[in-house]
Amino acid sequence: MSTFLVICQKVARESKAISGVNPKAVTAQSGISLNVVNWVADSWKEIQNSRNAWLFMRKEFSKETTAGTARYKGAGWGITDFAEWIPEADAVTLYDTTVGVSGEAPIGRIPWALWRSRYGRGSQSHNKPVEYAISPAGELCLGPIPNGTYTINGEYRRSPQILVANDDVPICPERFHDVILWDAIMKMAEAEEDMPLYGRGQTRRGTVMFDLERDQLPELTNGSEPLA
Repeated sequence: MSTFLVICQKVARESKAISGVNPKAVTAQSGISLNVVNWVADSWKEIQNSRNAWLFMRKEFSKETTAGTARYKGAGWGITDFAEWIPEADAVTLYDTTVGVSGEAPIGRIPWALWRSRYGRGSQSHNKPVEYAISPAGELCLGPIPNGTYTINGEYRRSPQILVANDDVPICPERFHDVILWDAIMKMAEAEEDMPLYGRGQTRRGTVMFDLERDQLPELTNGSEPLA
């Protein structure tokens, strides 16, 4: 398994920057070992942020509304790795919790300005939500305002995973973990002004990144816009 520590050790070995099986840990390091740890951590964060459509960054959620509350944030629903809602067509569904999933159906997304004019001003009647909007603050806003407990299902995009412990494992499929290795080696080579090593890292990173993109980006359909 390619843990944070294992990837750091691979960087040291492939670059020949450190002899032996080193670093021994990702904490309490200094010098080149500390640099390797930081390069790997930075590379993984940058790779996650390099595309907004990575499949491995998507997660499902199932949460319940509170009567009289229209706006919901990921953190308020206890989603600790929340970055943003994914508001694709039919992505958000709703059903009356007391009735059960037999009544589950998609609710439509409307523009934020329209939600404000319909549900965010003046006196409002509470009822079963039939649509939603995403506020500028990243809230999932239901309309009408819920009159009871409803179950909301959908997807959200994770915030970048930060590698901090020896046993942390990058959340993308393991067969693509070498993209982190070669990206970190490029950072090392740039810092050391080692152009042959940089070129080697760039070539290897390009190959693995192509495979990662092919596997972990949605397929384009007719009329689709470029994903990145």
